[in-house]
Amino acid sequence: LCERIAAALGSDEATIDFGESVVPSESMRVFRMLGRALTDPLDLYTIGARWLGPSVMPMIEGRVEMLPDGVIIERLRYLEGHRECRALMLMLCGYFRSSPTVWGSPRADVHVELVPGGADYYIRAPRRPVGWISRMIDRLRGRTALNSVLHELEEQNWDINDSYREVRSARDRIARQARELARVNEIGRQLSRQIDLDHVADVLGRVLRKDLGFEGVAIELLPDGQARPETTDAPVPGPESTLPRRRTYGDTTGEPTDVHPLENANGPLGQLMLWRGEDARHSVAAGIDPDATGSELLERLLPWITIALDNARAYRRLEDHADQLEQRVRERTASLISANHHLVREVEERRRATEALVESEAQLRASERLASVGTLAAGIAHEINNPVGAILAAAQLAQVLEKDGGSRSEIDRALSDIVREAKRCGGIVKSVLQFARDERTDKWDCRLDDILRRSVRLADSLARAEGAEIELHVPEEPVWVHVNPIQIEQALLNLIRNALEAGGSRLHVRLDLRDEEELALIQVDDDGP
Repeated sequence: LCERIAAALGSDEATIDFGESVVPSESMRVFRMLGRALTDPLDLYTIGARWLGPSVMPMIEGRVEMLPDGVIIERLRYLEGHRECRALMLMLCGYFRSSPTVWGSPRADVHVELVPGGADYYIRAPRRPVGWISRMIDRLRGRTALNSVLHELEEQNWDINDSYREVRSARDRIARQARELARVNEIGRQLSRQIDLDHVADVLGRVLRKDLGFEGVAIELLPDGQARPETTDAPVPGPESTLPRRRTYGDTTGEPTDVHPLENANGPLGQLMLWRGEDARHSVAAGIDPDATGSELLERLLPWITIALDNARAYRRLEDHADQLEQRVRERTASLISANHHLVREVEERRRATEALVESEAQLRASERLASVGTLAAGIAHEINNPVGAILAAAQLAQVLEKDGGSRSEIDRALSDIVREAKRCGGIVKSVLQFARDERTDKWDCRLDDILRRSVRLADSLARAEGAEIELHVPEEPVWVHVNPIQIEQALLNLIRNALEAGGSRLHVRLDLRDEEELALIQVDDDGP
């Protein structure tokens, strides 16, 4: 609070002035009387530091010193464990300045030095007249004011004694309530340990008769979804419930002396009826509670009682439902066993049919591969023609060089071209054979854009035969992937062939990159119907 006030005031001097404004308050009445009774400023500041200050601010410890030149030093320090407050120390500076005014003296000259853990105040108190008339007036004031001080202190002592008696009375009430709550918790634990409805009712009847002193106890539960009857003897309409409705313990003759409805969040649960002893009956009839503590304890127990009875009743319903489920399970199990024999026979028949289907599908896939090889024969022949033509040209060049006396390096270069193109023909043939035999091949790092270019070149002759045109769209930079290039080529050729067979006249083969997913997307589009 002091820090908020200082922040609103905006300066240290304004905060000190605010501290001066506190002095004239009514709370300074006793200090004003002491000021009239005492003439030494050191005594006044000592009383403030040792008596008034700790009573208002117990987190601060004060010490007062008197210097030879009449200056009073008041040292205030925060006790260990308390946060320092600079604003409070500044407000106390203004407080010390105006303190002499409460007994009719001028303001004191006060200088504050803020130090770690508190502050030091250098106080030069106002001087009083030293003549014999002044001393006589001070003595008269002292006698008059001292009686007022003693009277004020006596009244404060009476207030303290009254507060102390109230605190002791409150402590006794709290202790009694704590004992009652301990009993309630113990009884609640006894009830919560039971899940069977009969056991819960028995524990409840024993507790109410033994611990609370009731002569008779009756617990009446309603069937689910029914309202509580107006009289205890009235029958409850509706279907019969499997739950026992009423249980009695002890002497329940005559009308009950206490009736407590039992309700939970879902509605009424039933009612609890209690019979007191003969003396208690007369007290109740006269409007006197024979056992106020027992009544308070019962009020605290009612929620526990309701919860325990509701849980036990729900457990009873679950038991009944479990019995019904077990009967249904037995009936359903017998039906399932009968149906299982039929399923076993059907499964065996389907297994044989599935094996035949798998064999047929394998033959169909083999036929499709052979058909693909036949369809791609023209393209393969065109692809092989290129290296074969290069081989023929290189061989003819080598013959001419040898006949005309060409250099050995030129002849070796021609022979190297022949070897390279022959290996290329072998690779093409090998890929076709692997495709036809469905052999598994290894994977290695290769350029995906080159695979697309080779595939388009291989299918170009098929496209021209169909009067179609293939356009290739690939990124400028290389695209490296870890695949088997022959299998990728076969897949692309199949897609292109399908597009041509669908009547497409213009095909687009695209390679797009998804850098955030580290994926490459190959897409074949056609304009066929």
